[in-house]
Amino acid sequence: RVVFENGTLVVVSASVGDEGVYTCLGRHPNRPNPAAYAATLTLAYLDKKILPTLEPGPTLGNTHVVGVGGRLRVTCLPPPGLPLPHVSWVSTASHPPPPEELSVGAGRVQAEGSELEVEAVRFAHSGNYTCTATNLAGNTSVTLHLAVTRRPRVELVTGPVEVLEEETARLECRVYASPPPYTTVTWSRNNHPLSIDDYRISVSGMEEGVTDGVSVLKVRWARLQDQGLYSCAVHTLGHPPVPTPPVQLSVTERLKFVPLPQDQRIEVGANLTLPCQARGADPPSVTWHRVGGGQLGEVGGDGVESVEGRLEVVGAELRHAGEYLCLATSHQGSINTSISLSVIESPVLEWVTPDPVQVDRGGTLVLECHARGTPKPSIHWDYNHTTHSFDSQRVEVHMNGTLEVNRVRWEDGGVYGCTAGNIGGLVRAEITVTVTGETSKLLGRTVGVAVGGASSYIALVGAMLIYCRQRRQRLKHSPHQTTADGPEAGHHSEEQQQLMYTTQAGVCGQQRLSLGEANTTADITKMVPKPDVPPSRPHLQQLSQTSTHTLATSTHLGLSQASTRTLGGSSASTQRCSSPLHPTSSPPSPQSAVAPCLGKGGLNVRPTEYTLPGAHPQDKPNIQRDDIQVLLTLGHGEFGEVQLGRLKGGTGEDGDGEEAAPDPDKLVMVKAVTTRDEGLLAEVVHEAGMLGGPGHPAVAATLALITSHTPHLLITQYTDWGDLKQFLLATRKESPRPVGSLRPPPLTHPQCLSLALQAAEGLEYLSGRRHTHRDVAARNCLVTSTLKVKLATPCLTRDAYATEYCTFRNQVLPVRWLSPEALLEEEHSMKSSVFSWAWLAWEILTQAAIPHAELTDHQVISAAEQGELRCSAPPRTPTELEELLGACWQMSAKARPPIQSVVASLRSMVTSPPPQW
Repeated sequence: RVVFENGTLVVVSASVGDEGVYTCLGRHPNRPNPAAYAATLTLAYLDKKILPTLEPGPTLGNTHVVGVGGRLRVTCLPPPGLPLPHVSWVSTASHPPPPEELSVGAGRVQAEGSELEVEAVRFAHSGNYTCTATNLAGNTSVTLHLAVTRRPRVELVTGPVEVLEEETARLECRVYASPPPYTTVTWSRNNHPLSIDDYRISVSGMEEGVTDGVSVLKVRWARLQDQGLYSCAVHTLGHPPVPTPPVQLSVTERLKFVPLPQDQRIEVGANLTLPCQARGADPPSVTWHRVGGGQLGEVGGDGVESVEGRLEVVGAELRHAGEYLCLATSHQGSINTSISLSVIESPVLEWVTPDPVQVDRGGTLVLECHARGTPKPSIHWDYNHTTHSFDSQRVEVHMNGTLEVNRVRWEDGGVYGCTAGNIGGLVRAEITVTVTGETSKLLGRTVGVAVGGASSYIALVGAMLIYCRQRRQRLKHSPHQTTADGPEAGHHSEEQQQLMYTTQAGVCGQQRLSLGEANTTADITKMVPKPDVPPSRPHLQQLSQTSTHTLATSTHLGLSQASTRTLGGSSASTQRCSSPLHPTSSPPSPQSAVAPCLGKGGLNVRPTEYTLPGAHPQDKPNIQRDDIQVLLTLGHGEFGEVQLGRLKGGTGEDGDGEEAAPDPDKLVMVKAVTTRDEGLLAEVVHEAGMLGGPGHPAVAATLALITSHTPHLLITQYTDWGDLKQFLLATRKESPRPVGSLRPPPLTHPQCLSLALQAAEGLEYLSGRRHTHRDVAARNCLVTSTLKVKLATPCLTRDAYATEYCTFRNQVLPVRWLSPEALLEEEHSMKSSVFSWAWLAWEILTQAAIPHAELTDHQVISAAEQGELRCSAPPRTPTELEELLGACWQMSAKARPPIQSVVASLRSMVTSPPPQW
């Protein structure tokens, strides 16, 4: 700082430290008070890091787009600076106006201060306009790019279009407008925007740089729901949309089969009704014909009839097998399709080597197994339930099914299984083989001793009869014996004989017991079930209040070793109740006398079952049929009966006479597979594999698939609170409850999110293992007393939840939960499971309400076919969860989020503060 003699202060290279208030004092020798003058020093600055701001901002990218004849008005806001920056505009348009033309007129540009205004914009005004902010500290600028678009015009090139179903429809419109990206073309059907997410619909034309282009709409594989009024609209920035008049697209229904008949298999003696339905523009006439020798024969009589498009077979016989043709005829022409009808006979074992078999070491073992059926059954042998375990050098299986083992060894002893099977099912028999070191001479000596003993016994009995007859003759001729004891003694003797043979017969549920069998009687009485009513499904938690010993002997799944049964068929031999009046009956044991009286399930089997192949032995127990105690029947599905059971395992636990509540960890769900349909049997194997493998907390694991006897059993985990739907219904205010019990409170928002998240994590686990759950709903989820959810597959389609399924195209489907592609095209994927999961979350939020309750099943199917099915979240759903459900309900599978994204979104919702519920 420099102060000159004249009082001037000069600050050289001023900096921030020099800012402040400076005071100049002037003193006069004749005046007592000095004169003062103050000045403030402030440094000028301009923030060049911030460019001037244009309001409104660019329309597209960095460009302001205005239609010809329109108006542009932009304000340039300078960045912070001191002193206040001065704003000015500089035009670099293609034909800038003269500087003297600053008035607002037609096509004139006005720049007043920070505002730039252009009235009646012309193409000549397009270009760049620069806004500059200036003060003592410098200047900074920003450039505005102005694009002027022409008025669009559009016209349809094609008139009304009519195509045949499954053909390609083509609509064109010519567009006169500015090129893209300023112009886009859209199509609508019946005044609704046409989505191009559908893989059948494509829009081409209007490529980059083409001013006068043609937009082409193609609808491939046209369907009936595609017909309607189509309109083309051009959208140019700076101008309102310009649509074309609508044009009609008509789709003529093709003559086709709906659905296409498939090959059928039928058992001998069964009945079959095979529908053949055809549809077209005109109602067709449908008839059936038999194909033979390259010619069509009439169907009628002899057990096969063609009735109103249906092929009806009554009492099928082997001669009914063959090829049948369905012919549909209308004004559009004729179509036909042929199916193969196979008449099958389930395999039956005609002769099996009697069990057991004893063979000498070093000898030859021959086991016979002959079966009949159509087609001819194939015979397979296994050793101790293990296939491919035979020594090919010593073991030979003949064409007639006979197994021959040469040079028998000690290790050849065991259980040999013979399984005969064809497409009609399986039948199995087992033979126990014992290898002994004794020779055949020992067997001869044993037979000799037995025959000798029997002869001696017969001789002794004959001698006793002769002695008794002679003694009776002596007593009859003795006067003292006849007078004193003869008549009375003879009367008592006859009375005793009558009592011996008139004792009450041992029919089912009764035993002939002597005084010395009191303990046995008590044991049998203890085994007979008490007439208690088993607990109902919605209240499985009350099982602890029910005496479990009443069900201890209620059911043993399977068949006895003496009973041979085909898959889904009836047994070839049954047990009989022992009775003293049947001389051929063997004396019954207490268990054999009571077990046959317990109903269908009271048949004991040998412990020959095995766990699911591929399961980890350290994770899943080796479950046998006798280890399962059935508590109650849950319902019936497409495979057969579904039961709730308990594993008997544990020290000293046999399931009889105990009053303890069932252990929740030992509860299992048992599916008894009684169907013979090959498709359903494949579903059983798929279901077992899907729930098998490494365990997951959100999946009810497969414990065993028992196939050693029929019916086959699929055993999976179960929970103490049963299925999720019954639990949600119990939380309703209007739900009934037992006297003295408390109703569960409604679920809170965090609890609902937790249940939905667990179900989604289960689906994510299945997706990682390349499996798809095809029936995701609350009824097919299990819940524990700690609110843990497990995906399961009860699928009670026949009784408990029959109203939630509908028969569509010969399949029983949950139409209200399925995505459009899964319902109409049978395309099941993880994206379709995401769609169904959204309805599961909806059920949790609404306490198990029915989706689309205002529509019937057929209305839901029709809406899905028309693409008009609307899905919406329940009221008061948080916005974030509502958006997630809406994304999962997209009609296009490609537009739905993957299950991994759903899980991630739910986890973020769970960790975030809960909204107002």
